[in-house]
This record gives sequence, structure tokens and C-alpha cells, in this order.
Amino acid sequence: MAAKNGRIRLSLEGIELALSRGGTPEARQNYLASLRGRVSHYERQYRLPSSLLRDALRSNKLAENLDVVKWNHAYETLKHLENGREARLERTPKLSRSRAASAT
Repeated sequence: MAAKNGRIRLSLEGIELALSRGGTPEARQNYLASLRGRVSHYERQYRLPSSLLRDALRSNKLAENLDVVKWNHAYETLKHLENGREARLERTPKLSRSRAASAT
């Protein structure tokens, strides 16, 4: 599910692909590079550092849209992974396992 340029798509499928590669250091670094590129793209597009994204949303200086949601997800994932946490898929606590599975 990698794009032609070798980047892993920031989607459920891309994340699953990254996690299924056995957790090799190379796969982790490729995934981190993909996230960094995505975050950098959004920071340039919106002319806003990711560290200020949540404040901009709270103060209504930035409207929430699909791009902003993807940006926030990529940024939060990147922060967690760079701080040594393992990537894992989680389901929303409000959804049953069968509903969560059917949503993908």
C-alpha cells in the first residue's frame, strides 16, 4: 500500500502496513519520515507550526476540516513515536468490536 515514491500513506491501510512490517528499524524510520513529510506539508500549507494547531482550533483561528484532522493525527502520531512509544491501532471505546471492524 506504499505510494510509488515509497512513502507509506497516512491512512488506516498505511498504518497497518507499517505495523505489519515486523517493526524493523528501517520500517520504523520510513514511517517516521513519512509522518514528518506529511506534517511539514501541512505546516507550509497552513503557515502554522504543528505545536500551535490545537490552540488555533480551540480559538477558532483555524477551521476544522479533513486536512486539519489528518494533520493533527499525523502530528500526534509522530510525537508519540518520537518519544519512544510503540505505534498501535486502537478502536473507539464507544464502538463494539463488530462495529469497529465494519467501519474499516
